[in-house]
Amino acid sequence: MKDLDLAFNRLIRRYVVTAALLLLGLLGVSIIWNNSIKQELADQATLFLRKTLQAGDTRGELQIMNGIRFASFQSITQYDSEGRRIVTLPPTVAPIEYRNRSLWDRLLHAEVRSVIRLDDERETQVGALSFIYSRFELAGYAILVWIFVVALIAFPFTSAKRRLSYELEKELAFQNSKILKDLVGKVRHNIRSPLAVLNAYFTATSTESLALKDQGHRAAHRIEEILSEMEGGGEPVPQAVPSPTAIFDAVALARQILEEKSLLQSSALLEIKSNSPCAYTRISGPDLKATLSNLLDNALQAIGSDGRIEIDIEADGSMVAVSIQDNGKGIAPELLPKVREKGFTHGKENGSGLGLYYAEKLMEEAQGGLTIESELGKGTTVSLMFPQEPTPTWYCDSLVVPKDGTLFICDDQPYMLQAWQIKLPKAIRTRFFGAAEDLPAASEIGPSDRFLIDHDFGKGKRTGLAAIRELPNPAHAVLVTGRAYEAEIQTECVTAGCKLLSKDLIVSFPVTTA
Repeated sequence: MKDLDLAFNRLIRRYVVTAALLLLGLLGVSIIWNNSIKQELADQATLFLRKTLQAGDTRGELQIMNGIRFASFQSITQYDSEGRRIVTLPPTVAPIEYRNRSLWDRLLHAEVRSVIRLDDERETQVGALSFIYSRFELAGYAILVWIFVVALIAFPFTSAKRRLSYELEKELAFQNSKILKDLVGKVRHNIRSPLAVLNAYFTATSTESLALKDQGHRAAHRIEEILSEMEGGGEPVPQAVPSPTAIFDAVALARQILEEKSLLQSSALLEIKSNSPCAYTRISGPDLKATLSNLLDNALQAIGSDGRIEIDIEADGSMVAVSIQDNGKGIAPELLPKVREKGFTHGKENGSGLGLYYAEKLMEEAQGGLTIESELGKGTTVSLMFPQEPTPTWYCDSLVVPKDGTLFICDDQPYMLQAWQIKLPKAIRTRFFGAAEDLPAASEIGPSDRFLIDHDFGKGKRTGLAAIRELPNPAHAVLVTGRAYEAEIQTECVTAGCKLLSKDLIVSFPVTTA
């Protein structure tokens, strides 16, 4: 495609240069031709003047000169044999000799001279005539000829351009097919793990159903995120910063992924440690989750069924380090430099070789980095480093309900109300609502009351944020929504002064009483 562009640009440059040279050539020919015509007219006019001079008819001489000027020249000047000016037509107060005119005037006008002789045989010179004319009189005809010739040249040029465009379209179609292949590979690679969770969810026993339902909803949501990203038509490289304001909690995302893997690998020991309850970043949540999921899949395949994997998260306020360490079989030293290459895979059935490739691209986009340390027989550690964002004011790691208070829970999904009811301690006094309009009036709310309110209740209905803004103290409310990682929702929570919780975190979100 690049070669086609270069060839097309060269063709355009050659066409433009050729057209410019042709125009200059035609203008030059018109100037030379015009000069030849004017010189011939001047010589013929001089012959007529000689006859009038021989007859001594001065008046007739002026009439001839004036007629010639009107026909072909701007001015005519007669000189005697010694070069003194006799008369200039049209008459001027202070005529300027051609050689004394400005450069611009001499560029636009030219001069031809003709000698006046009374006797051809003895070539007796009695004077001379100077004729001034417009140099570019025939330029208009030259331009018309140029336009005609350029139009003729343009026909094969247009045909060549059409052929190049066709070749370019073929090249683009080929490149698009490669991109589509990469997209399909990424979808297959990223979607494998959440689909496995859904299979476990649908085959769960009744005693496990509540926890697995939550995991199933998370997995389904992840699939929707991945498919939405693919349908967007973007490049198959992860986008580290999807919007200028949306932020995501890396600790929460890592815990979610670890919980998913724990359901699928009950025999393996999976642990997570963090020196901070949260670590926010501007990396896209779906991309970070997919990356962590792929890295954990690699570790699980390396350890087998009875190994150990530890996720260690360290945040210092400016950078976040996420390390995934396993005690698996490790990577051979000669293979370690190749594992980042796109499509490289070794020792894995149905491996795509995309996980580490996309992980490194994601870190590069985020101005971070990726390191891999491995030793045969001891295990592998993959570390992600990326910038950390300040903890937002809406962050909420737990909810404490005073003993004399009531917890108001509002959600239009019965499953969510049921999940809260099962999860909450019996000591907490609770009231459940299916719509924001059903919440109590401000006069009925006490200072010890707390709120867990969904955001979306359907088209045309009151939103959770609208209800929170009307509370006596919005800081006592938590907006619980699946849109928690949207920039608009995050900004509105800052404005309202409330807390924000993603529905993905309900199971692990602690609610206590004091």
